Amino acid sequence: MGRLDWVRRIAAYLVAGWCVWRAGDASYGAFRGQTAPVGATALSVGLLTLAIGLLYMNRYARRVAAAFSLLAAIIIPIGIFNPFAAMDYPGEPPALMSMLGWTIPVVAGLLLLAWLLDPPRNSTTSAR
Repeated sequence: MGRLDWVRRIAAYLVAGWCVWRAGDASYGAFRGQTAPVGATALSVGLLTLAIGLLYMNRYARRVAAAFSLLAAIIIPIGIFNPFAAMDYPGEPPALMSMLGWTIPVVAGLLLLAWLLDPPRNSTTSAR
């Protein structure tokens, strides 16, 4: 195994850990009565299934996690820089550079994570 394989494996394990943490948090919220139990159960089952697939380095689980990472990388800037988000700020919205200061590294990290999680192609033939 090369270095890149180890980095890919570590990224998959970190995302699997986040999935387990988020499933536990959703279940805890359902037990406390803060969220709907059916939705929390569905979220927990889906995330735990994804976490198990990532721990086993399943190709489809890695592909789904990479797709979620790309989706988050698209949604975060749209959610920050839309005109309706400006209504949430009392008075003057924050400066553009302060918002770009954290948005660009987060999006770059999500894109890197998507690249790391996406399984490499095994075939050497070109697609026709």
